Amino acid sequence: NREEYMTRHLSYWPAFQYLNDRTDSTTKVFVIGDFRLYGANFQAFWADWFNTPAPAHYMRTNTLVGPDAFFKKVIEDGFSWIFINNGEMAAQGPFYSGRMSAEEWKTVKALPTAAEAAGYEIIRVPKDLLLIKLPKKQTNTTGTLAASN
Repeated sequence: NREEYMTRHLSYWPAFQYLNDRTDSTTKVFVIGDFRLYGANFQAFWADWFNTPAPAHYMRTNTLVGPDAFFKKVIEDGFSWIFINNGEMAAQGPFYSGRMSAEEWKTVKALPTAAEAAGYEIIRVPKDLLLIKLPKKQTNTTGTLAASN
């Protein structure tokens, strides 16, 4: 059937199906390690094969260092999910990681551990796919940013 075919030929398919079942077209997803978006029914921040990887571009543009700063900014920017395709990052090897600084790559690799430490929900789906559910952005009564799950 279609689902079996898509899962067999598109490594990211199980994660996109999971997200499509739980999100809508206004949901923002930060995509790491993949450059394909076929089948996404959500808004994705990503980079194609030929450009600077999405997390490197985002960290450079926003002057971010480390996973805590990265999480703070994506939550502030209204992202609901981070999708990490570890299998694709491994397959791309130095072509992917080599276009990041050592600090940027260290941040990307630290995101799952930092998410777990922060208490964010982590969903592991088959084929090295990782989804991190981010807390919703909230503004408290003093006008400063606060996050809640």
